[in-house]
Amino acid sequence: MRIAAFSRPAASPARKVPLAPVGIAIAIWLLTAAVGCARVQPPAGPAIQITSPQDGAAIAAGATTIEVLVSDFALADKLGQANFPGQGHIHYFLDVPAPTVQGQPAFPPAGSTWADTADASCMFNNILVGSHTITVELVNNDHTPLNPPATKTVTVTASPGGIP
Repeated sequence: MRIAAFSRPAASPARKVPLAPVGIAIAIWLLTAAVGCARVQPPAGPAIQITSPQDGAAIAAGATTIEVLVSDFALADKLGQANFPGQGHIHYFLDVPAPTVQGQPAFPPAGSTWADTADASCMFNNILVGSHTITVELVNNDHTPLNPPATKTVTVTASPGGIP
């Protein structure tokens, strides 16, 4: 008979841990984390930006083209017609703030320089030497302001050669 110098304890049966509850707990945690990170942003609504000229730009006196970028709004050549949600045109103003009274047409005082069009650009031919504000406003087909109003303003300086 042989005697061992050491003895190994008899192997005990492995404990079985049920994996289903652990897997479900991990899945719930991952889903909760994913839902918490993926917040849904509300729609921004109609917006307008002046892309040219830029705020603070030096421009030549005389004719200047204003260019805009419109988002979440359909430009339609239906000036003065019935309103349709998300549709309308642009009012361009020179040296006068955009009228934003709800339910009232966004027309400036008599004698003001302004234009209404469904185009994303407009030329003013009468810009004199000096500092000027250019304001644009999205309006409904019937010329009333959006609610909330969507306007943008830049300030430019006009000189005979375009350099102040």
